[in-house]
Amino acid sequence: MRSAEIRADARRAMEVCNACRYCEGFCAVFPAMELRRTFSDGELDYLANLCHNCRGCYYACQYAPPHEFGINLPRTFAELRGETYAENVWPRPLARLFARNGLVVSLAAALGIALVLLLAMALQPADVLYGAHQGPGAFYAVIPYGTMVAVAGATFGFAVLAMVLGVARFWRRAGAGGPAAAPQDRQESCPPPPDAGSVRPPSARGRRQRAATARTDGPGAGPLSGSRRGQAARRG
Repeated sequence: MRSAEIRADARRAMEVCNACRYCEGFCAVFPAMELRRTFSDGELDYLANLCHNCRGCYYACQYAPPHEFGINLPRTFAELRGETYAENVWPRPLARLFARNGLVVSLAAALGIALVLLLAMALQPADVLYGAHQGPGAFYAVIPYGTMVAVAGATFGFAVLAMVLGVARFWRRAGAGGPAAAPQDRQESCPPPPDAGSVRPPSARGRRQRAATARTDGPGAGPLSGSRRGQAARRG
């Protein structure tokens, strides 16, 4: 199944990113990622919907193509978001329409306009339908104001109901509302901090190396500085 393949790729990417953590300050995805070492399907769906597809992590990633790991988190999360939309949609039979949403919207708009015209022709007499109307309320002579409000209100109400039920279904699948897991990986993998009295000041060699690094990177050096800026330029 396509969704299983997408989630497997997202899980692999998250495990690589969780080991690297170079991008942990980029967006809300990575602080949330650091709360887990393994990821359920619901947690992957939640992380995918935190992503805004800014692609900053892709241009900064040392494991992006052409690296053999082939990490492309924005593309993977975009595909996974599409799957979550289809899986959590209400009513359920509309899930198949996400694959052809452009065609569906075009057909629905055309059929809706045709239905309004046919109902107006069937329900209104010929003198009202084809006559000239002037004065206050002339705009609503063919299709009454109350009918317009009722149709628009029903459409809006259905849209709100569908979004609320879809969000509720997504919330349950993502496991929201449970206790947040502590970042145990950092607590277990990092040794306890040394006592303040045991910390020695940096040596003269260390200070020279730090100064040389600052001169190389320059002020304000960030994730896209130096060689990474060149990588971003080559990727376009």
